[in-house]
Amino acid sequence: MTEQSRTDGVVVEIDIDATPDEVFAALIEPESVVGWWGEDGDGYRCTAFRSAAHKGGRWWSEHRGKATDPVCILVGEYVEFEPPRRLSFTWEFERYTAETEALPVTTVAIDLEARDGTTHVKLTHSGFKAGSRQIEDHRGGWRSALAGLSRFVTARAA
Repeated sequence: MTEQSRTDGVVVEIDIDATPDEVFAALIEPESVVGWWGEDGDGYRCTAFRSAAHKGGRWWSEHRGKATDPVCILVGEYVEFEPPRRLSFTWEFERYTAETEALPVTTVAIDLEARDGTTHVKLTHSGFKAGSRQIEDHRGGWRSALAGLSRFVTARAA
């Protein structure tokens, strides 16, 4: 897994032993997303996901941590939907804490490229305020999420 620094966000890259079609499907199918997002116990785990999987369609996810943690609701709209090459969507906290209410709507872009029997995944999450603590928080979250995506898709493809 590799990472790049940006002043307004993060870039995380990983190679997954599966086809771009398999990876793209795991990014938008509700049962799949619940299977990989937060599956390694990194804090919040996706417990529900809904998706109108097309350009202009909306997505919604619920995340839960420990019983004492607040429920996190994330929502967005698919801005680009080009299976199996590119997926881009807005990212907005609908509910979490007072701190996240002040966060701007950001954008996640995921590019998939077939490479020698694997899929190279490049995720760019941008639009944060430069220097925001949320950049590092999301870098760690995406690093963990992409590792979970890799394990999930690889196991399903086997």
